Amino acid sequence: MRPLWSLVWPSEGGLAETVVYVCECNHDKRKITAMGVWRSEDTRGQVVSFLNDFRQRLSVVLVDSIGIGHNFGLHFKDQRFNVEMINVSMASEPEPNLGRR
Repeated sequence: MRPLWSLVWPSEGGLAETVVYVCECNHDKRKITAMGVWRSEDTRGQVVSFLNDFRQRLSVVLVDSIGIGHNFGLHFKDQRFNVEMINVSMASEPEPNLGRR
C-alpha cells in the first residue's frame, strides 16, 4: 500500500466549512482517496476521528496554518500526527520537472 497525505483547511464555524482531503500520489497517478467536510464551531475532534481511519498510512498532514489553522495544527501534533504547517496564500515554488518522467 502506498503512503497517503492529507490537506486540512480549517474554518472558524458559522457558514464556513472545514475541508479535509486524503490523497495518494505516486509517479504516474494522483488521486483523492477520501474527503471530509464539517460545519461547526470546533471541528478538530471530527477531523481527528476522520484522519484516524487513515493513520497507519498517513505520512503527513498538511494544515493551512493561517489564523485558526495554527491551533488545528498544534492539536493534530498533540494527537501524534506528523504535521506540516503551510500557508496556502503564499506563492508556490516552481517545479519545472514535476510530472515528467
